[in-house]
Formats: sequence, structure tokens, C-alpha cells
Amino acid sequence: IINICVLGNLFNQSEYSDIELIVESEHFYAHRIILAARSEYFRALLYGGLRESQCDNHAIEIKECKSAAFKILLQYIYTGRINLLKEKEDILLDLLGLVHQYGFQQLETSLSIYLKSILSLKNLDLLIIMQMK
Repeated sequence: IINICVLGNLFNQSEYSDIELIVESEHFYAHRIILAARSEYFRALLYGGLRESQCDNHAIEIKECKSAAFKILLQYIYTGRINLLKEKEDILLDLLGLVHQYGFQQLETSLSIYLKSILSLKNLDLLIIMQMK
């Protein structure tokens, strides 16, 4: 069994990576096997016969998400941890959408509980206004 801390050392390292994920023109280096082992979504994407699963496809553009939120999710995939205290609410809301989309149910529940505890109606209104811009 590999210690998840050791996997954390591989987070976003180009050495030994076999896939590059591009989000909003930011490049993230990853390992197909790690992504597939941690996420049904990535398992289907990378090994399910889709265009992205072709071995010669080393770069995949991930659309409709923010790079800051994706980076946090990718770090979670590699380490099993996230430091929510240092993240802004709008990034956490984007992250919540990603974890729902990618099927991280335990993280979705924990993140929802955390967001309920920090969001008030006032800053929720501000977030809605910011996202409309």
C-alpha cells in the first residue's frame, strides 16, 4: 500500500506524469492511474474508450471550471486533504460544483457543511453579484 503522503509529492510534477490537464490556459501535470483510482469521472474519461483515453493523447483541456478550484481538487486527489481556511468563498463554491460533477461525495458533504458555516446571506448576495459580472 502506498502512503498517500508519497502520492502528494507527485502532485503537479511533470516528471513521470503521463497526462497534462489544461484549465483556463493553466497546465497541470498528472498521472492517469492516480486520477482513475480516485475518481469514477476520470476513470471513464481516461480509460472508458472516449477520445481522451487514447494513449497518444497527452493533453486534455478541461472546460467549464476555474483553474483555482481545479488545482484544489487535483491536490485533494493526490493528498486526500484540503486547507479550506485559506480559500475565498467564490473559489470554494466553484470547488463544490467540481466535486459534485466528479463524484467526490464525501468531500462534497464536508465542503457543503463548511460553506454553510461561513456563508451568511450578506456575503452570498455579494458572491451572486460578483459571478454576474
